Amino acid sequence: MDKATLIAEFDKAQKDSDFSFVILEIVAEGTREFIVVPRESFAEKLSFYKRSYTDELVHVMNKNVSITSFVAVKHILTNNLFM
Repeated sequence: MDKATLIAEFDKAQKDSDFSFVILEIVAEGTREFIVVPRESFAEKLSFYKRSYTDELVHVMNKNVSITSFVAVKHILTNNLFM
């Protein structure tokens, strides 16, 4: 995945009101992390990712941090933490 793909996928999720969250997989110093972004934060987080990651989705200040995958989801069910 590259930055253009990330932007296109965020745009699709923003346009389709069925999607409530996006989830990004980030590899940081060899550890996998997942970041859950709610719909109301899509624009702000995309702006951050555009500024903070290269075209190859490597963090501009730490080459050991990168975005590796993205998925838009409709609902997350975990003990009513997210609705």
